[in-house]
Amino acid sequence: IVDLDKVIQSWRQSLFSFEWFLPDGKMRKPEEMIEKERIKYECTLKKLKDNETLTMPILGIGVLDNIEIGSGRENILTIYSQNIKTMPVHIPKSVEKEFSSFIAK
Repeated sequence: IVDLDKVIQSWRQSLFSFEWFLPDGKMRKPEEMIEKERIKYECTLKKLKDNETLTMPILGIGVLDNIEIGSGRENILTIYSQNIKTMPVHIPKSVEKEFSSFIAK
């Protein structure tokens, strides 16, 4: 289970974060997202409201030594947008030590 504030802070350095975050670091509103990402956000938000199970995101360490979201990006970011502060995720055993600072206390 990871601390989403720490994970998102690291992920903002990702080359892909612009799809979800503005240059000033604020999360985009749905109407500011590109259509493909907005649809993913809306589908995930509906699943949350309907109390459906979401797949756990897979996280890794990117080439810039920041967190990258391998899959389930819409899940982790939609949950974060709802002020949920922790979430279970999958991480490769090979980078377990690098994730120690991101584990929720």
